[in-house]
Amino acid sequence: MKRTYYITMTKRQAAAAFEEYLTERPPALEKLRAELAADGLDPDALLDGTPQSLTPLWRWGASRITVVEDEDVPWDPEAPPEPWWPSWARYSSDIRHGTPVEVVTLLDGFISYLGDVMAAGAPEATWQVCHHRVKRYWLQNHPVLASPLSDSNIYPPHMVALEANIMRRHGAPLREDRFSGWANRVITELRGENEPVPVVDEPLVEVRADGDDGVFDIGLHEEIAHEHSRKVNQLVKELATQPGILSAHREDREVLLVRAPDWDAAQLEQWVLNWLKARIPELD
Repeated sequence: MKRTYYITMTKRQAAAAFEEYLTERPPALEKLRAELAADGLDPDALLDGTPQSLTPLWRWGASRITVVEDEDVPWDPEAPPEPWWPSWARYSSDIRHGTPVEVVTLLDGFISYLGDVMAAGAPEATWQVCHHRVKRYWLQNHPVLASPLSDSNIYPPHMVALEANIMRRHGAPLREDRFSGWANRVITELRGENEPVPVVDEPLVEVRADGDDGVFDIGLHEEIAHEHSRKVNQLVKELATQPGILSAHREDREVLLVRAPDWDAAQLEQWVLNWLKARIPELD
């Protein structure tokens, strides 16, 4: 039986998956609270609903998920999903087979809390099914947080799974404020309160490989991403047309996700840097 992904769903399937995602959030958060309590922490004190609380929570979570190893299972994106996985894992390729139960459960709870923090900070935003005019838009049919004051679609599971995979599979150092910073930026974006900021010094671009299948995480300096957001959108469109680039999209305001099996990190970094300096004079 062929695996079902969000992007291939009918509207009826997407609506059902959306309700499933929302239904899963409270019990996932309760499991997270139980894990915190079992580890001697006070869930009520730690989970105070602020973006700042995501820093100690992610620090604790990272210490848990990086000490367990995946089972030795070959990577097969079309293999049937594990029936116990949450919906966001079953309908995407964000979690690999062989990922331990405790890792998926912890990430699921963190995703719930992260979503609650961002929704509370941007009351104008609501959870909805993403129906984009571009049929192959990467978040088509996904459950997203969106606002009438912004054109952003916020989907926490992919960002959380991506950061976890980079640490667990590649030994990348912990960025403990990764999600507190992201939540603050998302809240500002969803509330329509972005303000231009000046471009500062390098590094302007950082590229990291996400696995061995030609997927790259491209980080842009946050001030470039904010002040020159439209140019970054154009960068993504042009990058996607380059030979050997299978896909390119904007993961969030500062992060691009690119699939390019024939490229390496250095080539991607140089291409993006050259593109930016050619179109933003103050960078050159």
